[in-house]
Amino acid sequence: MKKFPDILKTVKSSRELKLILNVGKDLAWFEGHFPEMAILPGMVAVFWTEEYLRIYFAPNAAIKSVDNVRFMHPIFPDTVVELDISLSPENKTLQFKFCDPDSPDIWIYSSGVLRVV
Repeated sequence: MKKFPDILKTVKSSRELKLILNVGKDLAWFEGHFPEMAILPGMVAVFWTEEYLRIYFAPNAAIKSVDNVRFMHPIFPDTVVELDISLSPENKTLQFKFCDPDSPDIWIYSSGVLRVV
């Protein structure tokens, strides 16, 4: 089974990345979490953010700590989400936000800060 969502759109600059992701029901993360109503485990957002950091910016990056992570709304199977990543190389941090692509400032699924080494 798949571990990553399908990427529908990518917009990248030197310090920012925006991905539109289709979080399909065929992802392995939904299996057994929870049988009555599948939801994406919250820490998968951190896992995906770290992986996209490596793919798009820094292949050898490692996460030193996870700070200020908030999980406001669950992500259900077959949901399209927007992932916004903003890098701050001088602070060695990245901010991330998973949100609704149609209302990114209103409907936030999760957000946080990763300290990178």
